[in-house]
Amino acid sequence: MGQPSVNLGNLLSAVQRLLNGSVAGYSFVIGGDGIAPTKYSWGQARTPANGLPVPFESSTRTNIGSVSKFLTAIAAVQLLDTPAANNLDSVMWPWLPKDWAVRDDAKPITFRNLLTHTAGLPHDGPGADYFSLKSFMTSEASPLGPLGVTAYSNLGFCLFRLLLPKLASLVQDDPSVPEQKRADAYALAYEQLVREKVFGPLGVTGPSTQTPEDNEHAWSYHSPDTSGYDWSTYTYPGQVWPSNGQPLIAGAGCWWVSIDEITALLGNINNLLGNVLSLSQWQTMQGIGAPAGYQNSGLGIDILVHPQNGQYRWVEKNGGDTGGDSTGGGVYTASIAFFGSMEPEIGSNGPLYAALFLNSDISGPGGDNSWFWCSQCATLASPKNGGACPATGKGHSSGGNYVISSAQKPGGQGNWRKCSKCGALCYEPSATDPSKCPADGQRHACTGETFVVTQVGKGTLQSQANWRWCKNCGVLAFSGGNSDGGKCAAGGPHQFILSGSNYALLGNAADAVLADAFLEAIM
Repeated sequence: MGQPSVNLGNLLSAVQRLLNGSVAGYSFVIGGDGIAPTKYSWGQARTPANGLPVPFESSTRTNIGSVSKFLTAIAAVQLLDTPAANNLDSVMWPWLPKDWAVRDDAKPITFRNLLTHTAGLPHDGPGADYFSLKSFMTSEASPLGPLGVTAYSNLGFCLFRLLLPKLASLVQDDPSVPEQKRADAYALAYEQLVREKVFGPLGVTGPSTQTPEDNEHAWSYHSPDTSGYDWSTYTYPGQVWPSNGQPLIAGAGCWWVSIDEITALLGNINNLLGNVLSLSQWQTMQGIGAPAGYQNSGLGIDILVHPQNGQYRWVEKNGGDTGGDSTGGGVYTASIAFFGSMEPEIGSNGPLYAALFLNSDISGPGGDNSWFWCSQCATLASPKNGGACPATGKGHSSGGNYVISSAQKPGGQGNWRKCSKCGALCYEPSATDPSKCPADGQRHACTGETFVVTQVGKGTLQSQANWRWCKNCGVLAFSGGNSDGGKCAAGGPHQFILSGSNYALLGNAADAVLADAFLEAIM
C-alpha cells in the first residue's frame, strides 16, 4: 500500500487542539526531507505551584523516558551491525562484568534479543541499578520467559549500560575496584558513549542522563494545577551512592533531551544524511533484512506500522511515566515517529518525522487522573490499588491509567459518581437503579462530586471505547466489545447492553496524540 500525503499544518493543528489547555506544557516538532522543521511549544516547564514559572520551549530539556531506548539502540547498532565476531546475533553474557557468575539460562541471549525484547527477561526485575542487575543475572531464583517471544523489558536495555562500555573498551572492569565505583564508572562511560556516537556527529552536546544544571528543565505534573516533581532530587530505592540516581539506572530510560536536540537527530536519520546511521544501519533498526524470526522487529522501536491503520509506515518509540509510578509526583510522556515513505519521493508523503514531549497528564480543567482499570474485575476505580475488588476481596489491581472530568463536554453524560467504599465509578441517579458494592454487599455509597463520561461510537488511539455500564452492579467496566466480562459484585461477570451507551475514556500518552493527529492530517 502506498504511503499517504500528509498536511503538516493540519497535523500541527490537531496536536494543538488535543493539548493546548489540557497539559502543563509541551514541545513539538515536525519535519521531513526537504521540509524545514516546524516547532511549536505551549505552556510551562515549571508552573507557579513550584515557584517562579519557566516556559516550556523547544530548548527545554525533558525526561524522555523509554525514548532513551532508541538512543541506546543506535549506539548498539553502530557497534554491532557488522559481520565481525561480535555482532547483533552474538551472545551478550561475555560482555557483562567478568566477575559475574552469569546464570546458565541467560547465556543463549543475544544482543538482538535484548534490542527486540525477545530475551525472556522481565519487565523490570528487582531494579535497574548495578547491584539489582547483578542479583538477577547471577541467580536463577526468578525464571526467565521463553527466548524469542516478545515481552517488553526495561531490564534488558539497562544491561546495555554495562555492555556498551565494555564493547567500546571504555571501562577496565577491574574486580579489585569496589563495586560501587565500578557501577559509577559504567554509568559515566555509557553516557559518554551515547553522547559521542549519537549526538556528537551532529555537534549536539547538551543531552545527559541527569537533570540539567541550569535548572530550566521540565518538572513532571499530575495535572496542570498541582505541584510537580523535580527529577534533580531523584534517588532510586536503596541507593547509597551520594549523587542523583538517574545515571546509575540509565539505559532503558533517564535521558534528558530537548526538542531542539532531538530534531537534529531525527532529521539526520530521516533524511538519510548518514552522520549517525548509514542507510543499512537504519534499515537494520527497522527490522528490514533481519534473520528469520526477527523480521519486522524494530531495535529500540515499539511499532513499525500505524496501530489503527495497520499498513501505513509508522516507526515509533514512546516513553514516560503515565502514572507517576517512579516518583509518585508527576507524569511525563514522550514520543518520536518516522512516517510516510522511507526514501525521498515527489510530494508530501515522506520521509517525515515528528516528536512530542510533554510534562503532565492530558486532563484539562476538572480533570481527575487518579482512575485505573482493575485487571481483576475490569472496573474503573480510584485510587490506584485501593478500594475493594469483587474478584479478590482486596484492593483493585491497577492496569491502565485514565482521565475523567467533572467538566461538562459535548456528548458527555453526567451523574457518574465514585463509591466511597469500593472506589468504583458508578451510575445510579435514583435509588431504584442497580447497585451492588463488593465492600459490604449493600448499595454503593456515592460521593458528592459528579463526573462526565463521553459517549462515542468508536475510540481513537488517545481515547479507548467499549467502556460500558453494568446493568447488575451499576459500575463502569471495560467490555472489550463483549456482552459480559470481568467480575461483578452481584455475581458472575459484568453484564453489558451492547445496544446501549458506549463510553470512551481518555488516556495519558504522547504517542497516542501523535498517531491520532497523523490520521487527521492525511490528505
